[in-house]
Amino acid sequence: MKSSPHKILVAIATLFIVSLSSSAQTPTTAADWYKQGLQQLDQQQYDKAIQSFSECVRLEPRADGAYSNRASAYRMKEAYKEALADANKSIEMAPKEGGHFVVRGSIHYDQGRFDEALNDYNKAIALDATLAGAYRGRAQTHCQKNSPELAAADEKKVVELGGKVSKTCAEFKRSEASRQQMVEDFQSSQYFKAGQAAYNKGDFEVARIAFTRVIELKPKDFQPYLSRALSYLQLGKFTEASADFDKVSELNPKLPDLYFYRGLLAHKQKDVDKAIVELGKAIALNPKYVEALDARASLSFEKKQFAQAAQDYTKLLELKPTGETLYYRGLSSFQAKNFEQAIADMTKLIEANPKTIQPYLLRAAAYCSSGKKDLAKADEKKIVELGGKVETSCQ
Repeated sequence: MKSSPHKILVAIATLFIVSLSSSAQTPTTAADWYKQGLQQLDQQQYDKAIQSFSECVRLEPRADGAYSNRASAYRMKEAYKEALADANKSIEMAPKEGGHFVVRGSIHYDQGRFDEALNDYNKAIALDATLAGAYRGRAQTHCQKNSPELAAADEKKVVELGGKVSKTCAEFKRSEASRQQMVEDFQSSQYFKAGQAAYNKGDFEVARIAFTRVIELKPKDFQPYLSRALSYLQLGKFTEASADFDKVSELNPKLPDLYFYRGLLAHKQKDVDKAIVELGKAIALNPKYVEALDARASLSFEKKQFAQAAQDYTKLLELKPTGETLYYRGLSSFQAKNFEQAIADMTKLIEANPKTIQPYLLRAAAYCSSGKKDLAKADEKKIVELGGKVETSCQ
C-alpha cells in the first residue's frame, strides 16, 4: 500500500525568493529547476523529476527540499537505496524540518520496516504537529502493526487537519482479509482437487497429504477431514480415520455421510452391531440414503435380523428398484418365515426372466415351507429343465 509522494516545499530563503511564473524555456536557476521538478513529480514523471531536482542541487548543493523531493521520486520508482540516501541527506541538512522525516518514514514503510517508519513519523509530528501526511503515514504504520485503535486516532487527526484518508485501517483490513481469503480458497480448492484425483487413482497416501494441506488452510471446513478420514480408512489407519470422523462430528454433526462412513469403519473393525447403529443414524438423517439402506440390509441379514433386512430392502425397492434388491428381499423374507412375500418376489423375477434358475430354487423352498408341495415340485421340475440341480426335494 503506497501513499502519494510527499511534497516538501522547503526552500532556503536566499535561494528561492524568485518569480514562480511558468515558462516554456529550460530552467536556468536552482529555483526554476526545483519548481519544474515539483510539477513533474505531481504528474508522475519520476525520471524527469529526478533530473530536475538533480540540476537544482548541482546549482545549489544546500537545497534540502530538492533532496527530499528527489527521494520521493526515487521511492516511487522503488529505487529505495537512492531514495534513502537522499532522505538522509535532507535530514542531515535540515534536521528540524518535519517533512523530511515523513519522506524517510514512507521509504521505510514501503520496505516493511515499520518500526523505523513509526519512529520517523513520530519525529515529524514532534517537529510539526500540523503535518497531515505524518499522521496519515503513522496511521498506515499502526495499521500494519495491528494497532487499529491508534490508526483510527491518527486518521481522525488527518481529517481535522484538512487532509484525506483514501482507505481507513478498518477498510484496509477488510480488503486484506478478503484477498487472503480468496488466495486461501483458491489454494485449498487446488489441493482438494489434487487429493480427489489421487484418491480416485488409488494413491491414498498422496490423497492424505493433499487433504491435510487443505485442513491447514481451512481448519473449520468439515469436508477435508471427511476426505482424509476415507484416505486413512483405505490405508488401514483406523485410529486416525476415527479421529477425523470425530472432527467432522464436531463441525457438522447432522451430516448423514459421517455416520455412513463410520458404519463402514466399524464393519472393517469387525464390529457389525456398531456398524448397524451408525448406519441407522445416517438413515434417520436421510431416509432416502440408498447406500446406507443397502449396507444396513446386508449387515442385518448377516446378523440374522431378517425382518429388518426385508424392511430395508422394501424401502430400497421404493427408491431404486432392481432385480437384485427384489431377490434379496425375497431371501430375507424367506429367512424371516414370511413365505408369501418370498413367493411373490420370486414370482415377479420369474415373470421378468423365466429362464433364471435362482428364483425357482427360492420359490420352491418357500412353497415347500408353506405346505404347497405340488407347486414346489413344479418349480423343482422347471429347475431341472433349465439345467439346474435340486439338492433337497420337497417331501
